[in-house]
Amino acid sequence: MHKPLEDDLLGLWRWQWEQRRADRPLLYRDLATSYFNLTNLTIRTDWNTAQHDAPVAEYPSDHYTHDPHESIEACSSACTAAEKCFTWTYHLRQCHLGTRLRAGLHAEPSLKKVGGKTKLTEDDGTWTDEDLRFVAGWNHEKIKKWVDERPCEEVEWVRPSITRMF
Repeated sequence: MHKPLEDDLLGLWRWQWEQRRADRPLLYRDLATSYFNLTNLTIRTDWNTAQHDAPVAEYPSDHYTHDPHESIEACSSACTAAEKCFTWTYHLRQCHLGTRLRAGLHAEPSLKKVGGKTKLTEDDGTWTDEDLRFVAGWNHEKIKKWVDERPCEEVEWVRPSITRMF
């Protein structure tokens, strides 16, 4: 878990305390499947899973024949069809497909592009209230498959290195 928000810390602490076992440490897998419940999430409004590294969906593509930027449904469908897509975010009529397991963050409706670097103006298009909203989704079928293929039943502890690497 990278850069948790203050509001998440108490819930995370409680979850961690409830999950404690003497015979096994907590794993990232536990965090993803139990705490964040990534295998059961579907769609959230005012949510962004793309942040900085999910590129705009390509069109045309080898994986899907429809334009993923047409609608929220088209974006979700493109993620289902794209081989390595786990999450998607639709905002300002653009579909972003994510290849990482990411819970995402709350995102208020805005004219900021995904990643937050560029701010559009009203002159850049006729934006509806729906266009300004971030809508995100998770391909829970692929996430479940990915998790099932990596059972992580035995912990492999990394040992410190005593040789200089650089």
